[in-house]
Parts: sequence; C-alpha cells; structure tokens
Amino acid sequence: MSVVKINVLTVPAEQRETLEKRFASRAHAVESSDGFEWFELLRPVEGTDNYLVYTRWRDEESFHT
Repeated sequence: MSVVKINVLTVPAEQRETLEKRFASRAHAVESSDGFEWFELLRPVEGTDNYLVYTRWRDEESFHT
C-alpha cells in the first residue's frame, strides 16, 4: 500500500514563480529515490497562499530513507 505525504507551504504571490521554478528544477532528484512513486506541486486556490506538496511512496520506510 502506498504512503502519501502532503506538506503545506505558505508562499506570498510575489514569490510563487520562484518557488515553482525551484521545484521544477529539483523534481528529478527525488524521482530516482527508491520507493518514490509520484510528486505534484499543487498551486493555491483563490484566496490562499498555500501550496500543497504531494508525494507518494511505496511505504513509510521509503519516505524516510
């Protein structure tokens, strides 16, 4: 059974583009991790500054290594 981890990042509007570029350039680093299954950076909806970082792992141990 997969394990999902979601982190919340509060990012002011003027820094969103920088955050998205950084995540795009680092996405490949995690893809090669053993047990990694999926990654998404979810943009804020109107009225919030919260990004959601969604990762899915094979199991809890894979997430921690």
